[in-house]
Amino acid sequence: MTTFSNWVKSALMATALLSASVSAHVHLASTVPAQESTVSASPEMLTLTFSGDVKFIKLKLSDDNGKPVKFGFKPVVKAAKTMSWKLPELPAGDYDVEWTVMGNDGHKMEDFFTFTVEAGHNHHAGH
Repeated sequence: MTTFSNWVKSALMATALLSASVSAHVHLASTVPAQESTVSASPEMLTLTFSGDVKFIKLKLSDDNGKPVKFGFKPVVKAAKTMSWKLPELPAGDYDVEWTVMGNDGHKMEDFFTFTVEAGHNHHAGH
């Protein structure tokens, strides 16, 4: 009986650990503009999509001189998989997007990605 009860305890513990690790593995699934991409004109929106619901705690967009670009980000209390923000006109150059999110399990994640704008001031030309 002891061997069987030890096996059951081990199986339950392994299941609990597996469940915890699966829930902690929310990751950045896609971005617009795409990570490491070069876009021909200033993008209208910045969109981040994660593999599960997250709370958006921090989002910073900086130009290639490290100067922050203001675009109205505010931390989001309600968890979501995807969030989008309207961007101002971005001049040609390289941009860094630094993000910090919190998963439903309370796990905080942060990272960054970059994109390049070949030419600025084009996305509102038809308006």
